Amino acid sequence: MDEQAFQLVDKQPFRCLLTYLRPGISEKDIPHCNKLRAEIFLRAKEVENRLKDVFKVREAPLLYAVIEIMYLWIVPEPSRQGFLYI
Repeated sequence: MDEQAFQLVDKQPFRCLLTYLRPGISEKDIPHCNKLRAEIFLRAKEVENRLKDVFKVREAPLLYAVIEIMYLWIVPEPSRQGFLYI
């Protein structure tokens, strides 16, 4: 993985830019590139897990909806007697 973007945080011109844009922060308030990288990856993993949970919850109802649509489309009207053809 390219670490160049994370290493930019430790460069003095970038730190000066941050302190210029936010006069209320000091050098010690700006995290080291390793800390920043770890925090970004931790938050990305949390989002990934939340998305997995969201799709896991919706997977079963979606499957039942697809089966119902297939049933209504495949099985002709008079022969619908509770059979499920797939």
